[in-house]
Amino acid sequence: MARVAVLGGGGAVGSVAAGILAASGVFSEVVIADINLEAASRAVERIGKGNVSVVRFDARSPESIKKAVKGSSVVLNCVGPFYEFGFPILKAVISQKINYVDICDDFDATEKLLALDGDARNAGIVALIG
Repeated sequence: MARVAVLGGGGAVGSVAAGILAASGVFSEVVIADINLEAASRAVERIGKGNVSVVRFDARSPESIKKAVKGSSVVLNCVGPFYEFGFPILKAVISQKINYVDICDDFDATEKLLALDGDARNAGIVALIG
């Protein structure tokens, strides 16, 4: 089984995604990573699954991102705004050679993320944006 880290998992979209992932049976562990531990803990309570844990992370810190995603098979990034956080988060995840998915729907941010395609390929991972 695999571990998934949901960045921004305490937010409106991230908490719903974490709940769906926890219920799917695909992942042995779902990590809700958020700067707001209170919101992340509330998401865990709503999900009510034993395979969900919480970790605090700061999207402004590459080291914090790397620590939050360590050991994951895939990262789901729900942290916005993507024009500010999308690129540095994807860059940090690529450096850890972990597969990546996000919910970015911003055109300008998407162009920046697409510029990392070669880096993701060189790392041997898949980065699915949007």
